[in-house]
Amino acid sequence: MGLLGQSRRVWGKRGGKVRQRVELRYEWAHLILGVDPIKKRLMWAWFERMRGVELAEVLRRCKAQGVVGLVWDNAAFHRSRAVGEVDVSAAAFP
Repeated sequence: MGLLGQSRRVWGKRGGKVRQRVELRYEWAHLILGVDPIKKRLMWAWFERMRGVELAEVLRRCKAQGVVGLVWDNAAFHRSRAVGEVDVSAAAFP
């Protein structure tokens, strides 16, 4: 999730272009969401940075809670070595 809102008023000559330096800063939050429709249960985890090591730790916790399979979108960190070491079957979503 990310948001970048902008609204400015500046002084300048009428009809002339106003050049303004803008410093943009993006802040992101990543969400991993798990759904167990049989037990009617949600599992989630928030991250500031998404790397394979953090994802592997979440997968270990999910596996301990009984998760047996995953569906994900083929992002690069899904194919990292740390994620591959966790024994959970995964299906790729096109």
